[in-house]
Amino acid sequence: MTFSKGARHLLSAVHQNADHVFPAQAGQPARPEIFSIPFQGQTIIYAPLKRLAFIGNAALAGLVLDMAEGRVRSQPSLVTEQAIDFINKTNMLAPDPPLSANTDNRVYRPGCATLFLTNQCNLRCIYCYADAGKEKPVNMPLDLALRAVDLVHENAVNRGLASFEIGFHGGGEPTLNWKVLKAVVAAAEKKSLKAAITMSSNGCYTAEKLAFIPDHFSGLSLSCDGPPEIQNRQRPQKDGSASFRKVMRTIAAFDRRHFNYGIRMTVVPATLSQMPQAVEFLCSHTGAKQIQVEPAFPRGRGKAVAVRAKDGEAFIDSFKQAYEVAEAKGVAFFYSGARLEGLTQRFCTAPHEALVLLPTGEVSACFEVHNLKHPLAGSLIIGKLGESGVELRAQRWQCIMARQVDAIPYCRDCFCKYHCAGDCLGKTFDAKSAAGFRPSVRCRINRELLSYLLAKKVAARAGLWLGTAIG
Repeated sequence: MTFSKGARHLLSAVHQNADHVFPAQAGQPARPEIFSIPFQGQTIIYAPLKRLAFIGNAALAGLVLDMAEGRVRSQPSLVTEQAIDFINKTNMLAPDPPLSANTDNRVYRPGCATLFLTNQCNLRCIYCYADAGKEKPVNMPLDLALRAVDLVHENAVNRGLASFEIGFHGGGEPTLNWKVLKAVVAAAEKKSLKAAITMSSNGCYTAEKLAFIPDHFSGLSLSCDGPPEIQNRQRPQKDGSASFRKVMRTIAAFDRRHFNYGIRMTVVPATLSQMPQAVEFLCSHTGAKQIQVEPAFPRGRGKAVAVRAKDGEAFIDSFKQAYEVAEAKGVAFFYSGARLEGLTQRFCTAPHEALVLLPTGEVSACFEVHNLKHPLAGSLIIGKLGESGVELRAQRWQCIMARQVDAIPYCRDCFCKYHCAGDCLGKTFDAKSAAGFRPSVRCRINRELLSYLLAKKVAARAGLWLGTAIG
């Protein structure tokens, strides 16, 4: 057996990180989960539940897996003995720490309300998953919204939480139902617990709205796709005119107030190659500390401009280039399917922690299922908010809650399993599957980008990455 050049530094690396390696855990016989990931002619050896990774050659990876299975060579060479010593000192072969579910699957008691205030929008984005503005206007009535605030506040109090959250999202621009939005914020601010007020928004505001938001919101996800030639093409106003100046005026106002916001950008096949330039523009012209990028998905108007399997490699390559740009500027750049810093059994909190409320009162288990015409509404609408609380479709909710990544056979041998956690319900849910899952183009993207991010972490930490789990 021989070490690769990079692997020769591992013995010293384990000593540098000696205070942080996982201690052996006695009395827990379970075999640890360890993955061998080919990467640029070498191999990433990764134990996700220990947040432990290093890069070696195929021989070192084989030795780790042999040892995990109890197959140790009877007469190892000196180099093999050194490798065994290194592997043992990392405690990679110790039992994995448990991954907490962080939720009670038996009781639906959300401490956050995500209100879909309207299906109307002042933009006509070419990839809008909700096809906003197409249907007859539907606005959430104030009494329904206030019942939601009361319910999640009461849940938070009963659960002993320090705060609760009100979010505005949905199949339209939340600020177009302005009177209700302001009344909801006022009601939340009067509650006994602190309210975190958040929103996903397009940033095209009147002066009144622009003055109100920084005073009352904790944070905001602002959609902007980059420089004017991209923003105006992909996110025109509903009359077809440019939206760039309005959005940049909002960003400038937020920056003057030191308001907490992040940017959400979407790419379509025609702009994939421009992702690095778009990120460079946003890093240079805004004060945003984080930028999220997502490929357009084939729902609503997105059917015509979705990033599909043939575009996967282009998305991966452009993401890597854009990541380097953002990293050099000190800006966090991420994509939802490749979240290296988190470990979880579920992709998002919508099914259990968020009361995702449609304008008509239905409760959804997914932030993307925005009305009863959505193809997944029959599977992911889990109830309705009535006068006395949520009328829950308990069996349907329990089926969704059972869709943890460990229960999805397709994901069983994938090193991404605790990062993408079966990915977004709105993109991968399949009611005909026993596991409620179908793979998508994102599966390949997730694996490639997580390999890349893992390799960067290892390289930046003397060849041995010991991450900090955020469950």
